[in-house]
Amino acid sequence: MQKQDIETILASQRKFFATGKTLPVSWRLEQLKKLRTSMLRHEEDLYGALKKDLGKSRMESYMCEIGLTLSELTWIEKHIHRLTREKRVPTPLAQFAARSFQSPTPYGTVLIMSPWNYPVLLTLEPLIDALAAGNTVIVKPSAYAPATSAVMEMIIKETYPPEYVRMITGGRQENQALLTQRFDKIFFTGGKTVGREVLRHAAEYLTPVTLELGGKSPCIVDSTAKIPLAARRIVFGKYLNCGQTCVAPDYILCDVSIKDALLAAIQKEITRQFGDRPLDNPDYGKIINEKHFERILGLIAKEKIICGGESDSSTLRIAPTVLTDVSWDDPVMGEEIFGPLLPVLTYSSLDEAIRTVESHPHPLALYFFSEDKKCRKKYWICVTSAAAASTTPLSILLPVPCHLAVSVRAVWVDTTAWKASKPSVTPAALSTKKPGWIFRSGIRSMWDGKKNFYGCFCDSFLIFALSKLKSVKYQKVVCSLSRLTIEHTTFYLHKQHARACLKKAFRELQKTCRIHSFVSYRSILSHSSRSFPCPSWHKKLPQLDSNQRHCG
Repeated sequence: MQKQDIETILASQRKFFATGKTLPVSWRLEQLKKLRTSMLRHEEDLYGALKKDLGKSRMESYMCEIGLTLSELTWIEKHIHRLTREKRVPTPLAQFAARSFQSPTPYGTVLIMSPWNYPVLLTLEPLIDALAAGNTVIVKPSAYAPATSAVMEMIIKETYPPEYVRMITGGRQENQALLTQRFDKIFFTGGKTVGREVLRHAAEYLTPVTLELGGKSPCIVDSTAKIPLAARRIVFGKYLNCGQTCVAPDYILCDVSIKDALLAAIQKEITRQFGDRPLDNPDYGKIINEKHFERILGLIAKEKIICGGESDSSTLRIAPTVLTDVSWDDPVMGEEIFGPLLPVLTYSSLDEAIRTVESHPHPLALYFFSEDKKCRKKYWICVTSAAAASTTPLSILLPVPCHLAVSVRAVWVDTTAWKASKPSVTPAALSTKKPGWIFRSGIRSMWDGKKNFYGCFCDSFLIFALSKLKSVKYQKVVCSLSRLTIEHTTFYLHKQHARACLKKAFRELQKTCRIHSFVSYRSILSHSSRSFPCPSWHKKLPQLDSNQRHCG
């Protein structure tokens, strides 16, 4: 696309914004609902495009991209009135007798430049927020994920007029043409090199800029850490999306005394999660293009490989690889890897590890595995500039808050009419013959055939919390679907006590497992519009037979 065409698009968007049509909150909500409808209509197309561009499995595509985008839509729709409301603020004494307000207003025309590693999530989430704020938007996705960009362009074209939202595809030429224009806000996600260019061009017009860049994210494992647990979480976080995640652990700093045990556990976990031959695993991803494939291969020192190292140029796949005896002079430590390579370095004391991290540019994320409370406290005090994650029981290495993978549904059932076809899976509470709420918690996780957990939020935590309440009765039902296992746990609570019991359960969960911000009662309630319906909601349900009721 030529520079003149971009100037024309930008002028039309400024004219549309000046009409004030984007300002009413009701109109913004309508546009968000249109986006949801279009996304659901093209959901299968998105799965296919992500598979083609990045080799992502269906489950990974939903867990890390589509599901999170839909969750963002749900949250924004629920809170948009609060976010756009005028707020009363104190009036300075010099303006006595006046009243002061803070009134959120849109920027105007916004440019969103998104990356290729999570093309759906990191394109549509900023778009959702920009539209909710009342802006017009120009979207520029990465040229490295053409199949996904084509589907998103189709979604945007059929949903919005070009003077409101427009997607511009292309490469470096289009990027340069866009950056020479004057926007009211720029949101960029990508590498440091392009980030500098974005900031340099924005400085010419003093344009507000949000930059989401990268860095070498360390993972510290001390001598008190639970080795199998640490290995499980490190492997999942590192090799998700074939290592092409901005907050993935870039290297390991481990205590020299546990190095051998940690390496053995990591190798075992790689085999457990990806099989003996990861390159033949259909759910294992691929490198985005040949350029990055060759770059990553160039970082591998063959004499330092203790696991992996295999590659397939025809499919652009590199097996999960672990490197040992690595120093900071090695090429793999000179830049962000952004691939399935995991160098392992050692330290003799925690102070040495902290000095090592602080002597290099601050990372985007930092992970610390330890069971020593004093060490954790010291670590948090000393390392404050990185987005750190502690090894609490739920510190799962995900690029997003893991509570978004949880779905809670409530279905009203008249238990006096329930005749289950399989008494063995009938909740014990149904024997009370009283109407009430049936809460079903369905959480998608990655398991092997022996029920070894290695990935997402686990039902057992919620079961544990609810088991602490004497008023709650439950029974587990496990359904296996190939490589994907969905663990269903049915909870019976009387409608008068449902909310109170669930609040108590999550308070117990937070207290016992130290979850803090990872999972909250609020996030569970806000995840789905079907959560906790009004008391009359059950009257609108169609009449179901016993089998349909049981399946929820």
